[in-house]
Amino acid sequence: MTTAASKGFGTTFVFDGVTIGEVLGFAEVSAELDGQEILTCDSEDETADFLEGSFSEGSPSFQFIYDGAQNANYHALHNKWRDKKRGSLVVTYKNRSGTVSSITVEAMILTLSWPGFGTPKDAKMATVGFRTLGKKTFTHEGGGHESSSASATPSASVSSSGSASPSSSASA
Repeated sequence: MTTAASKGFGTTFVFDGVTIGEVLGFAEVSAELDGQEILTCDSEDETADFLEGSFSEGSPSFQFIYDGAQNANYHALHNKWRDKKRGSLVVTYKNRSGTVSSITVEAMILTLSWPGFGTPKDAKMATVGFRTLGKKTFTHEGGGHESSSASATPSASVSSSGSASPSSSASA
């Protein structure tokens, strides 16, 4: 039995025009809906209400092979981190047939590790972590685009867990 699943091989990472290079690990990232439970004394069913908040597209981080040469990946990322640079983070995935899908989101570097290694013969590695600053856009393998949320402006709404009371409406 075969699967049409995309594999990690061929995935590329680019931040603000800097190609990160060889990535060793990229854990899945959770996007979340921030919210707050509201406990009310007048709840009809004694269940908390929920105040919906903003969307958080997550904080992706990954390990990559360190290249310390001038204008190489680590040097370029370090400068963007020091400058608190905002830019597009683009993660591109290839499937077996060679078509690609991608995720693009405005981000900034939140953490950048010092290069480390296991033994002196091992490749030096570094970890970079991002904070997303906007809506991510997913591009399908077929080429279509899909934004992750319906509206570009933040909104707050209250949803009640109790049953709705009938309301009267006037008709002309």
